[in-house]
Amino acid sequence: MKRRGVEKKIILPGNNTINKDQNLMALIARSYRWLQDLKEGRVNNITEIAANEKMDDGDASRFIQFAFLAPEIVTSIFEGRQPLDLTSEKLKRLGSLPHSWSDQKSRLGY
Repeated sequence: MKRRGVEKKIILPGNNTINKDQNLMALIARSYRWLQDLKEGRVNNITEIAANEKMDDGDASRFIQFAFLAPEIVTSIFEGRQPLDLTSEKLKRLGSLPHSWSDQKSRLGY
């Protein structure tokens, strides 16, 4: 049995359940868009991103780091194969994202 937020799910061995988390996918897509906006000069810094998104600078700084998730993690999330307990809220509370992709996978339960 796995707990995800307030939900409990029974996971059977060999059960390859697809679980596309729209909030998680949106969070990652937004981080990629922000990084692209910075690269292409549409915004000059995180403060502008935060102002455009009506959010705190600190939150924008934490969230943009998700553009640097290991490709395997991003692929699994968009295919709905991420660990059941990996949610957008868990990712938001992560703090500093490890630079090493293998460390990211370990920390996020892969």
